[in-house]
Amino acid sequence: MKMSLFTSVGKWIIIAVAAAVLITPIIAVIAPSTEDFNVHNRGWNGLSKLMEEFNATIVGVEGVDRAPGRVILIVSPQVIEGLVGKLRKALEGGATVLILEDFDEGGFRVARELGVRVEAYPGPLLDPVFYYKDYFMPRVKMGNITGYFNYGTALSSYEGSCIAWSSHMSFIDLNLNGIPDPGEPSGEFCVAVEARVGRGRLVVVADSSVAINSMVEVNRDFIKGLVGKEGLTLVSGLRFESLHSRFRGSVLGLLDLTFKPPIVYIVALSSIPFIALAGRLLVTVRAGGVRDDVRFIISRHPGWSVEKLRRLWGDLYGR
Repeated sequence: MKMSLFTSVGKWIIIAVAAAVLITPIIAVIAPSTEDFNVHNRGWNGLSKLMEEFNATIVGVEGVDRAPGRVILIVSPQVIEGLVGKLRKALEGGATVLILEDFDEGGFRVARELGVRVEAYPGPLLDPVFYYKDYFMPRVKMGNITGYFNYGTALSSYEGSCIAWSSHMSFIDLNLNGIPDPGEPSGEFCVAVEARVGRGRLVVVADSSVAINSMVEVNRDFIKGLVGKEGLTLVSGLRFESLHSRFRGSVLGLLDLTFKPPIVYIVALSSIPFIALAGRLLVTVRAGGVRDDVRFIISRHPGWSVEKLRRLWGDLYGR
């Protein structure tokens, strides 16, 4: 009986561990990321639609200087260690670096360390006349292209050439009361600037949210105007992420790699011996538990035929 109990517990431990190994990645993929500007976040504040519509690629900081796309996108970075040097090398090679930033300062700091001075107003840009859904979504113009900010700001000073402006009715809401007050800056503001760095081009937009999922549709032409006809590459790992988001990103990245055609065949062929081994292990565990159960049954029913039970178990488990 002790032997039977031990084998039964061991069997269920193996099953539980196997189930956990299989289920954990599934749950990680199903449970959505909710963090701002996360490429796997399909909510209003994620960047999944941008990635899909513009067929964007993702690289880490270490791959910036050899990014497959010529437009390197930086969205409101919180961690910039090692980034500036890689960006400078990419710019020297002729790439375009596109920075989206508003109040977190990380993106503006990157621009300044690349040699382009940009300063932003400390309050949001509002427009009571020309807006999308409310005053905090003011209209901006880049030539003949219209876009809309989402709680962005404007540039108070900058180097380079301004490429996008707000309307003459806009203002900076310094006290956050939603109305233009005496003393608050008003009129047309520069909201995007470009400057030459090396052989490349640095573009800074004073709103980190123009490309989030809830704004991609209305800003499609505006984003196309910023990106042009070149490929788009987003730099990941620049914002603090939860353990769930990091694990989910790793699983999705592995799946993306695994299901590319050449890898599929390799994984399928290499999995055959492991599947056979797993099947054999399962039969062994089950059969071992059965043998112990036979002993237990016989101990409780001495009059039963041991040979018949063994034949029965042989028919059930191929033993």
